Amino acid sequence: MKLRLVWSGSGAFAAGGTYTVQGEKKVVESSPFYFLNGNGTSANYNIWRFDGFGFANPSNAIIGPLASDAGSGITLVAQPSPVKLSDQTCVFAMRFNGTIWTDIAYWDSFDGGVTFGSPTSVITAASLSASNGIIGPALYVVPGDTSPFKILLGIRGANSVPTALRLATSADCSSWTVQAGNVFTQGADTWQDGGIVPSSVYRRPNGNWVVTMNTYNASLAQAYGAYAEATSPSGAFGAAALIASPYTTQVGTLTGTAGQNTGTSSITARLNEPYMVFRAATKPPALSLPLLRVDRR
Repeated sequence: MKLRLVWSGSGAFAAGGTYTVQGEKKVVESSPFYFLNGNGTSANYNIWRFDGFGFANPSNAIIGPLASDAGSGITLVAQPSPVKLSDQTCVFAMRFNGTIWTDIAYWDSFDGGVTFGSPTSVITAASLSASNGIIGPALYVVPGDTSPFKILLGIRGANSVPTALRLATSADCSSWTVQAGNVFTQGADTWQDGGIVPSSVYRRPNGNWVVTMNTYNASLAQAYGAYAEATSPSGAFGAAALIASPYTTQVGTLTGTAGQNTGTSSITARLNEPYMVFRAATKPPALSLPLLRVDRR
């Protein structure tokens, strides 16, 4: 919390005067750490903090049953979505009560994500009449918006996977309101007719907003990567497009010459967006990020 003194009188601040203390939450720079699910030795979902070198830092789970901060009756904590504020690190995640994924809660840390306080539940399955539970959160921030903190979540169907996404908004990252109606609905493609799970939301260089998703076929035996796009951060998001599938061949061919730093692609490569490039089916993939070339002649 950023505190500031407000002086309503004239002249300089005076000793013994009466002042008003106001608070202001601000989103600041990205955290140098990553919060990910890990099973650990318990084979149950907990949340761990990883540094830029890929090591758990600290070595123990920081949120979940192993950290003794999951909350009463909670046996699993999953799908962390963090935000770093001016005075704290908040990690949002969904919680399992032994029967269903019952809510989305957040934990506060004031030491950079090493230790966390007790959870605060903000969105419950009961409040949405979601008898099969909910899934999420995909948290993102829209600076300058009247409700800059936003979450995409889904209501689980009978097969435990949502068919649509809802939007929740907050002005202070503490009190949340789930908006009426869906902001995304699955299509009829075989790679998504089993359901969709939100992953992350980001803004493209063209100003549009993108939600990335895991999608599933009808039997839930096959998983895919997809995305949908919206012109507004609050949706609605258009039809999903397939990014990657383990059951199809590559979507394009990159032709280049060994020892050179250039190549010709058979598909349109969007600037500043990642692609997986395979040298051959038996070789490991490499992540490629096409960048805008600036001609300084």
